[in-house]
Amino acid sequence: AYDRYVAMCQPLLYVTIMTQKALLSFVAGAYIAGLLSALVRTISAFTLSFCGNNEIDFIFCDLPPLLKLTCGESYIQELVIIVFAIFVIPACMVVIVVSYLFIIVAILRIPSAGGRAKTFSTCASHLSVV
Repeated sequence: AYDRYVAMCQPLLYVTIMTQKALLSFVAGAYIAGLLSALVRTISAFTLSFCGNNEIDFIFCDLPPLLKLTCGESYIQELVIIVFAIFVIPACMVVIVVSYLFIIVAILRIPSAGGRAKTFSTCASHLSVV
């Protein structure tokens, strides 16, 4: 989203801002955040104790179905789910939505209707996803 924002709102500075180092930093940050998220949830799943039926009726193993099978206390695991639902996911969405709002504002400032149409058509698929 930030890459699109710089390309649309500061096109003359794009090469200066979006260097190879910046791009690698964004990719590394995304991978590290994803891995840490998965690691926290996996570690919290390993602390669960199970008794009885250990079959999950889902295609993949996720934390909420595991919590239904546990016979011990699952307060910490539930807290992990709530923290991710309240803080992590909305924080990512806010960054994306704010970036695209800046893009839309920049597009609406283009004086010619043809320029606005061309710009909207360039990023229409990304805007429709957001």
